[in-house]
Amino acid sequence: MPKTAERTIRRAVAGTVGLSFLVAAAAGLCLLIAGCGKDRQADKGSGASTQPADTASSAPAQAAIPSDPAGAARLHATGAVMFATALVEKDARGLDEALSMLEQAVAADNSVAAYKIDLGDAYVQLDREILIPTALDLYEEVLAAEPKNQAVLGRIAQAYGRVGNGAAAMAFAKKRLAAAKSEAEANLAVTQVGFLALETQQWAAGLEVLAWARERWPGNQALVLVTAALEQGAGRKAEALANVQRVIDSGQANQRVLAEAKAMKERMGGP
Repeated sequence: MPKTAERTIRRAVAGTVGLSFLVAAAAGLCLLIAGCGKDRQADKGSGASTQPADTASSAPAQAAIPSDPAGAARLHATGAVMFATALVEKDARGLDEALSMLEQAVAADNSVAAYKIDLGDAYVQLDREILIPTALDLYEEVLAAEPKNQAVLGRIAQAYGRVGNGAAAMAFAKKRLAAAKSEAEANLAVTQVGFLALETQQWAAGLEVLAWARERWPGNQALVLVTAALEQGAGRKAEALANVQRVIDSGQANQRVLAEAKAMKERMGGP
């Protein structure tokens, strides 16, 4: 059931937006790391460790770093490329060196939001629960200055999801959705809501967020279909089938959403 729901969530919005929550900022690792998530997931069962050998720090390094913004920029750019490469190659030493550079960049110039975001992303990508609070601290520093930054709100939601705090994850996902200025942005946020509900089993919270979104964008059939996927996950088959049928009968769904609605109805054994 979860895999079926995940496929529906992906296909419901695939016609209008991308599906990566991490790709939102313009600099460095925010772009470079986007293609590495699949590799990291695939490596989980490979037996090869991608953890830095001595990465136990919970704060950016303070020693032997340049004090000028140009030096910080060089550290950040080099560290971002090295981290993305080492992550793909499962190079523990390379990850350790790259992470140190990203930490030094933040310590050298704490005013650049992209440096904090990329360091937080690196901590999350390492998939070590001990580093998630530090990643959250970095994201929240950026959020304090930019409270409606959708990319950062999404990252905070993802980080809380990683440590199993479904309630906090869903709360920030809703804030991200509330900050959306267009249906395309809303679809991206709703995708995250769907996946967080699947990962944390926060069905009721996810459905509550989607109900709010459907009131704001009443004609968005992707939202209806994701709602059906979560209802299916929650064991509410009759409601899920009713929403699937609404998508089919609406005349407003694009071809991809319509095709997935029909496939979902067939999988669920609808009339």
